[in-house]
Amino acid sequence: RGRADAQAHGLPGENAMSERVVRIAAAQYPIGFFNRWPEYEAHITGWVAEAALGRARLLLFPEYFSLEISSIFGPSVYESLDKTLDKLSHALGGFLALYRSLAQKYQVHICAGSFPVKDGDTYYNRCYFFWPNGHCEWQEKLQMTRFENERWNVSSGSGVKEFLTDFGTVAVNICYDSEFPLFAR
Repeated sequence: RGRADAQAHGLPGENAMSERVVRIAAAQYPIGFFNRWPEYEAHITGWVAEAALGRARLLLFPEYFSLEISSIFGPSVYESLDKTLDKLSHALGGFLALYRSLAQKYQVHICAGSFPVKDGDTYYNRCYFFWPNGHCEWQEKLQMTRFENERWNVSSGSGVKEFLTDFGTVAVNICYDSEFPLFAR
């Protein structure tokens, strides 16, 4: 039967239907410990490769999952919030390069969880979004938790960004932001 039959009856054809379906891989992600950057890189590459093999087009990683990178620097760093934030700022370039290359290699969109980013004297909880062509943009968390405000001194970003993809417009609510539906509307 197929496409011609479906079109004759006013129904979308097999290809048209598959074009409207977007497979999303949302990671229930276990935080790990790594001794070196190549271990982290191999770990993340495995997650992305598995999702791509399952034909996912959008991969979602959780908030602050990037904190596991601090394990590379040893207990004196990952047991200290201040040292963790400082060392992570030095790892941001490698983080961005890794996810950009994976998005390109596997031709997927990646919403790379969130990463504490220092901009001037201010920290933001920033989520990076990668396209299959290597393009990258970010969304900052808008509504901080009490812990983020009082212990981390993380500041809120301003406004929701829209990310245009070949399968539609995507916006990101980071954790607590989802409790405030006006952000998403």
